[in-house]
Amino acid sequence: GGNRLSNFFTATKLLLLVLFIGGGLMALALQPGVRVAPATVPVTAAHWFEAIILMVYAFAGFEAALLISGEARNPRRDIPIALLGALITTTLLYTAMQYVVIYTLPDAAASAKPAVDAARRFLGPLGVSLVGAGALVCIYGYMGASMLHTPRLTFAMGERRDFPRFFAAIHPRFRTPYLSIATFSVLLLLFSAGGTFRWNATLAAASRLFIYGSVAGALIVMRRKRPRADAFRLPAGMLFGVFGLIFTGVLITRMHIPHFCHRACQLARGPQAIGINCSQLEKKMKRSEKVCWDRMRT
Repeated sequence: GGNRLSNFFTATKLLLLVLFIGGGLMALALQPGVRVAPATVPVTAAHWFEAIILMVYAFAGFEAALLISGEARNPRRDIPIALLGALITTTLLYTAMQYVVIYTLPDAAASAKPAVDAARRFLGPLGVSLVGAGALVCIYGYMGASMLHTPRLTFAMGERRDFPRFFAAIHPRFRTPYLSIATFSVLLLLFSAGGTFRWNATLAAASRLFIYGSVAGALIVMRRKRPRADAFRLPAGMLFGVFGLIFTGVLITRMHIPHFCHRACQLARGPQAIGINCSQLEKKMKRSEKVCWDRMRT
């Protein structure tokens, strides 16, 4: 049931995205008055790093397919093809959407909802409803997929005693890891209610950078320990592993760590069920936050 629901949301949001992109490209081709000149703004190295960090969040999720690869018929053949196909498709969709928004919406960077404002220009009120429905479908689709695969990770770690054993508890009737699902849902609610979208997106990107860097390092170690392992072998894997470590390391150094700690203290202080007093740490984070932001901009 969860798999079918996730597939439904995926197909629906892809259809809505294609309609938005197709409508924008047709408007640019048939209505010259819709086209605007893209705004030019000075871009610094700090802006590039921040954009890349947010792109990590935007492209994240492909690794979740590995959590259910054991249920595939031929994962060695199917998973690499599916991952590369998903990344290419996502890149094309993002690029096309950026093109449509930038060339149809004046001063797109200043808009709080650029996709909606752009759709209003070339699709009218119908476009606004279309983008709004697409946003909801994307959110529900992402949540449905996350509910399907993320609790599997804590369940597997609990089953192997890398996490507390209760994460591996199975519901006697539905045969689902219900405690892992409940824990994930509560944490998701806390972060959604207590943090802004940008903060949560950047935090998610930071956690994924840590995971990606760990995998890149593990690739180097495992290839040395098991040079003849019966597994999918990417050519020049060692080179990609070193590049991945450098890439993730550089991006992690550009994260606004004091800002994250300050927000984390606000989250923990809200429910106070965790039993942590963050007042002293929060004061220190406030003092160092300005220094950190200044350093990140240089």
